[in-house]
Amino acid sequence: MASDKNTSKEIVYAMKRSSDYHLFPVNGVWGGPTPTGEVRCDFIFESQELPEETVYMVTPDGLGPEVRREGTVRLLREAQVGVVMSANAARSIGAWLIKRAEETEARLAAQNRPPSHG
Repeated sequence: MASDKNTSKEIVYAMKRSSDYHLFPVNGVWGGPTPTGEVRCDFIFESQELPEETVYMVTPDGLGPEVRREGTVRLLREAQVGVVMSANAARSIGAWLIKRAEETEARLAAQNRPPSHG
């Protein structure tokens, strides 16, 4: 007896990455409501800015240890990507992220590994 695939109660989504897909490091977010009633968020990566110069000792064997760094070292917040979405999408994505964070923390706890803090 042949099964009728049109009566199925399932939807199958094929997952595919766009040709311009990029993975960005993110450890923060900045944004808020837009004047048109959507939510804007810029995903940022916060890190220490590169020093203007680094000075190393020269030894008979070649390059030795770092002696000092020159210039003011500041914290840098670099916006990686910005997104605008509806409030419903923001709430749904937020719930999804919380669920994934809980799953990740449970897995790390089972492996006796502390969670990373970003």
